[in-house]
Amino acid sequence: MRDGVKLAANVYFPRDGEKLPVLLTVTPYGKDVISPRSVFDKWLLNSGYIVVKVDVRGRGNSEGTFTPFFQEIEDGYDAIEWCGSQPWSNGRVGTFGASYGGIAQLYPMRLGSKYHKAAFVMVAPSMHPFHDCTAYVSGVFQPFSRIWQLFVTGKTDKEVVEEADFDWESCLSVRPMKDWASRVGLSEDIYSLLYEHETYDAFMKRIWHKDMAEKMSVPTYFVSGWYDD
Repeated sequence: MRDGVKLAANVYFPRDGEKLPVLLTVTPYGKDVISPRSVFDKWLLNSGYIVVKVDVRGRGNSEGTFTPFFQEIEDGYDAIEWCGSQPWSNGRVGTFGASYGGIAQLYPMRLGSKYHKAAFVMVAPSMHPFHDCTAYVSGVFQPFSRIWQLFVTGKTDKEVVEEADFDWESCLSVRPMKDWASRVGLSEDIYSLLYEHETYDAFMKRIWHKDMAEKMSVPTYFVSGWYDD
């Protein structure tokens, strides 16, 4: 990345010795967990695309500190630029991914990489920090975000916690919410920056502002689920 931090990537080639289009996905859930074993991934490779899967900053085998959402603006752009400029790339990069991997495709579009030719965004939350999923809903911090935070704190994924084995009520009732991470025993709080910005100030507008839409020109296909934004 532009600051010298190295992100870990798996690169899969359908064949050697030929410049091909690249399909990139980034994930906080472990690139090795989502290795190309699915029918979808095999179809992409068989269709003649190079597939690149990247651990986002601070997760999996990537260096750096995980700062959700904000980091994907520049990191996403730099990853697309890297894919587009490799000797095995034909300079045409598409992106794909679901949920966090969906929204992470949208953040770097404002920077306008010449290599980014298309995006396939699946079940992505809102980019607006006060509309659904990023942090707040109508000004209220989401307790749901705590469950996601348990899942993505540290470098690797956690084992699935069965509902019967975890005291969710006491976990989600911690107040004030800014004390939550330390109270439940986490060594870091990936949401710490957000507590300092409870209004739609300049800092929060780095995540999303309506004027950014005019800078986003990548053809994008959106796939949504029943309850998804």
